[in-house]
Formats: sequence, C-alpha cells, structure tokens
Amino acid sequence: TVSVLSPFSGIPTDGAREGLVSKLVMPKCRTVVSLRSHLDVCEAILVEAGAGEFVTRGASPDTYFHLAEGLKITVVERLVETLGGSPDTQTLVESARDAVERSCWDWRVIRKHLLNRFARRSTLIARLNQELAALKYSGAKDIDRFLEVGERVFRLAEATSHDKSEHRRV
Repeated sequence: TVSVLSPFSGIPTDGAREGLVSKLVMPKCRTVVSLRSHLDVCEAILVEAGAGEFVTRGASPDTYFHLAEGLKITVVERLVETLGGSPDTQTLVESARDAVERSCWDWRVIRKHLLNRFARRSTLIARLNQELAALKYSGAKDIDRFLEVGERVFRLAEATSHDKSEHRRV
C-alpha cells in the first residue's frame, strides 16, 4: 500500500501549475557535499507549491518525493536547473542530464543516481582526505581564505559522519 503524507488532490493539472513551478525561487546547489540536503529542500519547496507530495510505502518510515501528475518534465527540469550553482557542481548537472535521458525524466531514478555517485560516504571521505591534504596555512595575509577552506573541510567531515569524535581529527 502507498500512503500519501501531504495530499494535493483537487489541484488542477493545467498550464497554471506548470507556470507556477517555473517561477518558483529555488536555491542553487553550491557544493557537491550539500547535494543531499539541497535535494531535500528543493523537494519540500515543490511540495509546498503543490507540484508533488511526500509518499511512504507500506510500513517503511522512509518517504520519497512523488511528482504531481502532468508535471513530470517541468518539475524534473526545474530540479536539474538548481544543481549548477557553482563550478564545483557543474559535474552534478552533466550527470543529472545523462540520468534524465536514460530514465525518461524519472525523478526517483535520477535522485538515486546522483546520491550514489556524489553523496556516498566513501566518496565524501575520499574528498575529505584530498581537501585535508591540500589545506595549507601560508601566513596572516591569507587567513580569510584559510578559514573559509577550513570551514568547508569541517562541513565535509560532518557530512561523512554523525559521530562527533570523528570530527576531532579535522
């Protein structure tokens, strides 16, 4: 059985909703590390706008984003547009475009592909080690850049593990 957590029955599936989706202000994904939370936020915005709903299957506590009927291509294209917010995320856009073509705009398949490729723990840990190795303090004149990179490395460490003791080494 499929149960709907936030139903949007009665909302017309005409061009008015397509126009609403294309005019929504959506955040851009700034880093690959924030991909999972970025997708969660974008899906929540689309649910609020009536372009989809969060659905749970059977007794599973996990939910997934289900697109509203008649908005599949519009919503998927809108979600893919949000991925290219920086040079760091350009590979996300390219990978998403490939997944769109292969899956015929099936958002669940596209989302799973992106998370498996860019947000796996092993991928994030490899990137963390690479960033840590490259982190260098070159003096007081460069302190702002050093702190910015250090903060980014720490966010990456938080994304790889919820265990606070793991963060101490960073």
